[in-house]
Amino acid sequence: MERRVRSAAPKVTIRRLPASGNTALAASALIQAALGIEFLLSGLNKFADPNFVRNFTAFVDASPGTKSPDKIASLFEALRPAARERLRACA
Repeated sequence: MERRVRSAAPKVTIRRLPASGNTALAASALIQAALGIEFLLSGLNKFADPNFVRNFTAFVDASPGTKSPDKIASLFEALRPAARERLRACA
């Protein structure tokens, strides 16, 4: 990208580098790697916790949507058996 600047000297041209370059790409890759590691460790934590299925079931049971007569309660009830089976298979 070039920009012309008016000055006493004839035709002075300043060359500017673009804002995105190798440094920005490297910083973006570093942030994505850090987030990826965080999600990986979070997933591994679920496998390491022997009480995860019980705690997750208690969390779902305590959700306000499970006690309401609305469509949310029926959705929770429909998904709960399949979710429990998948969580038991992981633990």
